[in-house]
Amino acid sequence: MKLLARRFPLAVLVTCGAAFAALAAPAVAPAAEGQIIVQYEPGTDAGERAAARSDADVVADESLALRATELVTPDPRTSVSDAVADLEDAPGVAYAEPDQPRRAFDLYPDEARRANDQPFSWLWGLHNTGQLIDVNGTSGADIGAPAAWALTTGSPDVTVAVVDTGVDRTHPDLFANLVPGWDFAYGDSDPTDYDGHGTHVAGTIAARGNNGRGVVGVAWQTSLMPVQALDANGDGSVSDIVNAYAFAAARGARVVNASLGGGTYSAAEYQAIKAAKNVLFVVAAGNSGADTDVRGSYPCAYDLPNVLCVAATDNTDHLAAFSNYGARNVDIAAPGVHIYSTVGGPGRCGSYTWMSGTSMATPEVSGAAALVLAAHRDLTPVQVRKLLIDTADALPDAADRAKINAGAGGRLDVASALQSLDPAPTATGSAPATATGAAYAAPRVDEPVPPASSCPGAPAVAAAPLMEAPAQTPAPSAPAAPVAAPGAGVTPSQPAPPAAGAADTVAPALTLGASGRIALRAVLARGLRVRATCSERCTLRAELTVDARTAKRLKLSRRTVRVGTGTATGSPSAARSILVRFTARARRALRGAGSIRTTVRVTATDAAGNRRTSTRRLTLGR
Repeated sequence: MKLLARRFPLAVLVTCGAAFAALAAPAVAPAAEGQIIVQYEPGTDAGERAAARSDADVVADESLALRATELVTPDPRTSVSDAVADLEDAPGVAYAEPDQPRRAFDLYPDEARRANDQPFSWLWGLHNTGQLIDVNGTSGADIGAPAAWALTTGSPDVTVAVVDTGVDRTHPDLFANLVPGWDFAYGDSDPTDYDGHGTHVAGTIAARGNNGRGVVGVAWQTSLMPVQALDANGDGSVSDIVNAYAFAAARGARVVNASLGGGTYSAAEYQAIKAAKNVLFVVAAGNSGADTDVRGSYPCAYDLPNVLCVAATDNTDHLAAFSNYGARNVDIAAPGVHIYSTVGGPGRCGSYTWMSGTSMATPEVSGAAALVLAAHRDLTPVQVRKLLIDTADALPDAADRAKINAGAGGRLDVASALQSLDPAPTATGSAPATATGAAYAAPRVDEPVPPASSCPGAPAVAAAPLMEAPAQTPAPSAPAAPVAAPGAGVTPSQPAPPAAGAADTVAPALTLGASGRIALRAVLARGLRVRATCSERCTLRAELTVDARTAKRLKLSRRTVRVGTGTATGSPSAARSILVRFTARARRALRGAGSIRTTVRVTATDAAGNRRTSTRRLTLGR
């Protein structure tokens, strides 16, 4: 279990030694920061894996949702590159790679445009009549949504997983279509969106139609599964995204929308997508205006039959200036400039906004795939992908066409895709929409009642259900060592020594000092001293974390940054003092935070590599 990466860090400087002497010693900085994904060859046993980790100076953090694959963390004095090289040289290791970063592919939000109860004409990507959206559009430069809705508006039996920053589960335009999901970015069951990106994407896919409010999604009766893999800043890692993909596939998602990416290939991500054979991955091309055939953007550039990569167009039917492209890697285009949709995050309370990016084009294609699957459930991901590409409208500009799908340069036309099916679908769902979109705005008598509040962090409200913990997420274990009562300062019982000649497999006993309330201003200025007692000579490592909800609210970076450890000196059972300092970002976030609950986690490692971890709850306040 990724104990050190699942919660938000406040600590980044850890030094330890005898009570006061260590405070004067300089901290030891690591050669590099980050974690590593390692996959072992079939038949490699636990002992061989442990030997490979030991030789590379890494420790295991958690198993990933891939066969024989785990996430490991290098010792602070070992660089990621050195550890990767040592792992790949070790017997039984199939490959090792840095845990690559991934980021949401939105270009910019335009908050000045935010409003409620907007007209259907603002949704130019669904139906373009030449209306003014910054500039006059081109009639017909859209995905043909109203004509598609005459055939189907989607089905709750088709699920689209939104692998993103989460979704505002109480948004009145999304609530009725949400199904349980999970939060891999913070390791909890609440995939609430504190960034806004995931909620915007979700609204474009399946904002509820025919409810008299807000916007309408492409497939507005489709089920949405929020699977959070990006944090409150839109950042994430391959390890969490791999687990998110596997979660969505295992729980029946037919489509995964991945409006995210990065510039580095990952074997683990490639394998996770390839393994989900019944899932179509609709992914964003990226926003660098670059040729992905030359400079790869992933997952867009994976050569897999269940990956559909999407570029962005504007309302004049031209490829957006920011959009990545690639005659080999990019498959289709869709509207992605000034897209109006639902938005979540602090203070946004069930509202809407405009955003641009290939992130905004991608969910239109995901929604189209959901409509096709609602009409023909037996289609495979490869067949849906081919259908959407083959029925796309050619972009009018030859230079734009040359940049997509071997020069075919098609922009999504979901109406044509549905009409080309044999047999063509009969009308399902609500009454067919008119060309003006009037049908989706008519109130429904059977519409579920929205929650009382759509503000993240508000008091408990009725919301889309949470999900039980995924099977691959182990439950946290209880502390194995005796724990002193606050202020007691007792010495833990000594573990029995190993028999003569036997290997030391007994973890040291560990006791932490008292918990309680500490002045926030003081620890921000001087750091936090943590008192710990180890039963033998050991290395002590400490981190200070806040719970996931607080971390999201403060928009702290999700990864634990560890900048060194120290080796305790002196006789066993002597109390050590560990100094924990805060990052500059954490200090800024916490200055106005008021009172917060935190957790101090200390890990003791003896000379034989046996580890013991203990935690304490602290309140930092005024």
